[in-house]
Amino acid sequence: MISKSVAPFLALGSASLALAQDFIATTGVVAQNGSAPIRRNINELASEAGPQWDLYIQSLWEMQGVDESDPLSFFQIAGIHGWPFVEYNGTGPGRQNNGWMGYCPHGEPLFLSWHRPYVALYEQTLVSHAKAIAAKYPEDRRNEYVQAAESLRSPFWDWGTSRDVPQVTVPRSVTINTAEGKKEVQNPLMTYKFPKDAIDGKFGNFAQIRRTPPGLPNPDSVYRCAAPKSYPKSADEALELKVNRNRNTDLGAMVYDIFTNSQNFAQFASTRDVGMSLEQIHNTIHVEAACGADMMNQYVSGYDPLFMLHHTQVDRLWSYWQAIHPDMADFSGSYSGGARFTTPAGSTINQDSPLMPGFLLLLIPTYRHLVSSPAC
Repeated sequence: MISKSVAPFLALGSASLALAQDFIATTGVVAQNGSAPIRRNINELASEAGPQWDLYIQSLWEMQGVDESDPLSFFQIAGIHGWPFVEYNGTGPGRQNNGWMGYCPHGEPLFLSWHRPYVALYEQTLVSHAKAIAAKYPEDRRNEYVQAAESLRSPFWDWGTSRDVPQVTVPRSVTINTAEGKKEVQNPLMTYKFPKDAIDGKFGNFAQIRRTPPGLPNPDSVYRCAAPKSYPKSADEALELKVNRNRNTDLGAMVYDIFTNSQNFAQFASTRDVGMSLEQIHNTIHVEAACGADMMNQYVSGYDPLFMLHHTQVDRLWSYWQAIHPDMADFSGSYSGGARFTTPAGSTINQDSPLMPGFLLLLIPTYRHLVSSPAC
């Protein structure tokens, strides 16, 4: 969604951006030829086990290791979605009223429009790490890895066709080719360890925020499928409808439903309207993909590495909708919105409403169209 409120930023050159201290421009990923590379299926990326896979694993691991004080750390980017409820990178203080205090909107048409630049911020940060890592490879392989980094994007988990959770999110370690040769490294897709400051209560009562069950083997890390359930077996059983009391409709059929039955963008996008929606399917994945757990907790779901695999898929499906329905591709009109970090409940939301925090502005007007090809 590129609204009139974004227009002044589209003309900003690199010199202008440099004057805005600590300003983070959400540009998305653009290759040297000016086009957006395709997003790849996580299962295919892992199966190929090529340079892009090597870079992806190292980049995600590196992001997770960046100090939590850095606004482009995994902790801070994940935290934009929900907790901690603090001002992000000087983009404006929060309100003091009751209600949801995260930045992300749910249950309203802005849901897709907000999450797209959010995924793009994560994606461009991931790729910036990949480019730096690629430059360190030995000269005889450097060009191969540099080219792989140039075309890397955030991969997606296509739960519409692959019901099981990605197998690569299960093992504790993976073997990849690094600049120093083949190595077995910790798998950043398996979990994420919260920073000590967060655990010690810097941003509020950590245990109360997470509401974790007793007896977790690693309570300081993202967990999935608490005992007696197990990951991935219990999650797969729910996703495949082998053991599921909450729904009896296949995920693929649900996706087919929203594309064939939705009469407009609002119906397709959000649970605020009637009928099946992309947001409703999205909610199902948050509930089932990790047997509830942190992935279902809106406060901390952004910290589960499954989150971005999932939300890249959500954005991908919206891209298909946009390609099929260019006349109703985006949110339009206005409505009374819910509470968010800087937005009081009942605020009028329309196409000119800012996507807070304020840097969530896609500075490339054609970014939507670049991700709307069937190849995305």
